[in-house]
Amino acid sequence: MENVESIIEETEKKAPFYSYRSVGQCLSAGISFFTDNFLFMLKVSFPVLVISGALISVYFSSVSPSGPSLIGSLASLGSMFMEFVIIGMVMRLILQESMGKGFLGYNSWTLFRASLGQIKRCTIIYITLFVVFMLLMAPTICAFFPLMNMGTPVVFAVVALLNFILVIFLFEVPANMALYYGVLENGSLWKNVWNGFKKGYKYWGRIFGLELIMFAVVAFICFCFALPAGVFAVAKNSMLQVQAMGDKVDDLDVINCWFMFVSFLSGFLCMFVHLVNVPVFGYLYATIKVSEEESVSLKKIDELA
Repeated sequence: MENVESIIEETEKKAPFYSYRSVGQCLSAGISFFTDNFLFMLKVSFPVLVISGALISVYFSSVSPSGPSLIGSLASLGSMFMEFVIIGMVMRLILQESMGKGFLGYNSWTLFRASLGQIKRCTIIYITLFVVFMLLMAPTICAFFPLMNMGTPVVFAVVALLNFILVIFLFEVPANMALYYGVLENGSLWKNVWNGFKKGYKYWGRIFGLELIMFAVVAFICFCFALPAGVFAVAKNSMLQVQAMGDKVDDLDVINCWFMFVSFLSGFLCMFVHLVNVPVFGYLYATIKVSEEESVSLKKIDELA
């Protein structure tokens, strides 16, 4: 109880959520939000992280040279939904922060119940954006298959690369802010998403710069967490190849059990680390809101003058 109250007191000393911040200040404020509330966020997200880690472990353990099994594919979809759940829960905490309210009284279940609206919006927006993204990536995907063959014309590689760059620059970057406007704003979901896209194009440079920084940091940390699972995966595949040639492998079951355990830990930790993105871009969303309100105010003053 005392720890939660001290967190609230420290939060009250900080700048209000809706304040103008530079890209560096958004990064600093988001990381501070994550580190200051580290134990609380770990506690409330722990059940979701455990389920997600278990599903990720099932997926990787089911992968074979011919691809994942049906159970593995279902586990992959389940872990994706768990990601929507946990992002929606952190979005709810950001809303609490924006209203100047603390997190007192929240546990895993109460936060989940309070976050149902954010989870629903997050799931709908993510799935919609993913479908649109895959449709826009169709030229890259279609050009990729000829690239698998030797002697493919260079034009296929150029088409795939250019389409990929255009989709990332013109869709993925502004789509980042469309998610936050869609989840955190009141009113019509799709109107907010479209408004978020427009703000994403207007402040494209800030979003892209912050994405590059966060991708580098989070990807490096997740790589370190996933490295042990990769070592066990290589060992497991080597033993499977030996077994396929007709030789007896005694330690395959042991390696498989260790692989499932290590991949569970890797999935658990990587999912938790990914959460740092949510407050970082949440503060960027707040900055854009403040910038837009100031712009509207200045425009009204000019009209009156």
